[in-house]
Amino acid sequence: MVYAQELSDYKDVRSALIEEAIAITDVYNDIWRYGGAEVGPVQAGLKRYISTVIDDEWSMLGRTEGLSPHAWKEWEAVYEALLNLTPTTNRERWLGDRMLGRITDIAKLREMREAGVFGRFSSLFWAPAIAGLVLLSVPFHVYRPTRGHLVLLATFGVYSGIVLFFIYAFSNPFRPPGRLEPVAFERLLSGDLDGKLPPR
Repeated sequence: MVYAQELSDYKDVRSALIEEAIAITDVYNDIWRYGGAEVGPVQAGLKRYISTVIDDEWSMLGRTEGLSPHAWKEWEAVYEALLNLTPTTNRERWLGDRMLGRITDIAKLREMREAGVFGRFSSLFWAPAIAGLVLLSVPFHVYRPTRGHLVLLATFGVYSGIVLFFIYAFSNPFRPPGRLEPVAFERLLSGDLDGKLPPR
């Protein structure tokens, strides 16, 4: 059950990362469609935000230090720029509302990313898990060991070790050995953002 829960949480974090990358792309493209003086600052701010997440925040989450304050500042600058837009047409109003919705989605997804690191129950799990393994292995020692007993004990030990290893690996998605790589964000920085729109 613990393994299934940890795997489910791990998948949720991975899905949230992809959704965050999509939200960033939406804002990046919609500000271009909106036009005006804010296009450059908003797009540059999003790129700085992504870079900060990759370079600083990822390792901070792996060390369970939480989200990067610098990344929050970059997000805040983009948010303020979007709040300061003054739409004059229905198109601009629609794009402005959509961008504000997506930028707040990014904040929510950031919080979900941090929740994937904190508030885990794995520390409460390890003591009973190890005690359970010891207690389950006791019956193997009641009778004189035979080849069959030793094979069963070894199989049980290997199986239990693999399960516990994966529970540990999935317990923090930003730390090895189960570390998620920021591939979605790296792809955005490596050209996906600029490649999505023709030059103006």
